[in-house]
Amino acid sequence: MIFTALLFTACGPKKPQEPAAPKVGWMPEEGSSVACYYPPQFDALDEMPRREARSEALDALIEQWKGDRNDGISMNPDVIDSIQNIIWGDMSKVESVTRDNLSYCKQFASSSSTASWESWLASLPVKLTEGECNDHFSVIMSHTVEIDVDWEPGEPIRICGGDKIRVMASPNDRYQLEPGGKWITVDGDPEVSTAGSDEFPCQTEGCLQGQLVLRFMSKDNETTVVPIGSSGTFTAPSDGVFSYGINDNSPEDNKWYQSSGVIEHASIEIRPVQ
Repeated sequence: MIFTALLFTACGPKKPQEPAAPKVGWMPEEGSSVACYYPPQFDALDEMPRREARSEALDALIEQWKGDRNDGISMNPDVIDSIQNIIWGDMSKVESVTRDNLSYCKQFASSSSTASWESWLASLPVKLTEGECNDHFSVIMSHTVEIDVDWEPGEPIRICGGDKIRVMASPNDRYQLEPGGKWITVDGDPEVSTAGSDEFPCQTEGCLQGQLVLRFMSKDNETTVVPIGSSGTFTAPSDGVFSYGINDNSPEDNKWYQSSGVIEHASIEIRPVQ
């Protein structure tokens, strides 16, 4: 009986082994001299450690892609610079990149071919910016207001959703909307509102006949026209294009004021608001 008890104790259920710690950092691949970078479990990290881990992971990828590890890997430097600049703008993108990069590194360790790895890397700049707007309005534009055309400039100006611009036009230069009509400026005729009218481009509150207005067109071809006058701001509700013009339903007969051979022309400046 004593022998049986001892035998049962000796042959009892074994204690389960502890799970192996996940690989993190540079790890040599089995049967290869190549080491691949294993990213940490980003989702398990608090905010500050996660930021530090992202930065460390990006440095590791750049090191290998540039050939600094002397492991037979050397990628296109222009592609690397492009990817680095994109990720710097949003470091969260490095998390998916490191995971995908690991699979290509492991393929290389077993095949010694970088063809698929290089192809994937070359496609990253487009994939990482897919659906994003690259046409942020960031310049200062100066023109003169054309009063006898529908919209200026001829090629609408691209803008990203959320971009805010300020439009300023000289307030003293005068023009007529019809022969013999009153002389007005870019602030429009204060006595003639076009709010609610379907005959004028600007039909919202604050729209005046002859006023400088801005037209925004979204990617879905939804059009918004807002009053500007001699000074105004506009925030793009989505990605699209904008142009500007005079709030008139027949601009072809408009005429600038002329005196002693000098013709007035209102200047206009458009700049981003930081």
